[in-house]
Amino acid sequence: MELITKNYKIVWRKSNFYKRLKKYPKVDSIELQRMKDKTLVGKPRKVLKNNFGNFVLRSDEIPNIDYTNATIDVISPAIKPGKFRWKGFYQQEIITFEMKDSTFRDHVLKGDANFSNRFSIEVEMTQKRKIDQDGSIKITNTIVNKVIAKMEQGTRTIYD
Repeated sequence: MELITKNYKIVWRKSNFYKRLKKYPKVDSIELQRMKDKTLVGKPRKVLKNNFGNFVLRSDEIPNIDYTNATIDVISPAIKPGKFRWKGFYQQEIITFEMKDSTFRDHVLKGDANFSNRFSIEVEMTQKRKIDQDGSIKITNTIVNKVIAKMEQGTRTIYD
């Protein structure tokens, strides 16, 4: 049961199943039976049609993921004032992110950071996610909440 509640793809498909089943007028209920290694486990459970809505997801949003001490290799910083997005490598993927750490952002705008191909930041960040029609999880926004340290040419500098 824990797998079903943690695996959003299963939850999404289960939701779609109940959503479609609600539309069939001849269905009053369904009966479910758990299995383990092709053997029935426990008693069958009956779900009445008026309870189908309890299994339907109301939103495509799923819980955010918060990371501490994540390292982003900066590809493209925003070096002008405004709500520009940054680009970087995180876990071998290119990401676009918002820099919400105003202290670090001000430090960059003053020109106190020397960006090179070896510039990285260690951060606390949040990734907002949604589940699409296929049940796949998509990251909709990445937000850097706080820069813990910067790494330039192998030298790590901690920020307060």
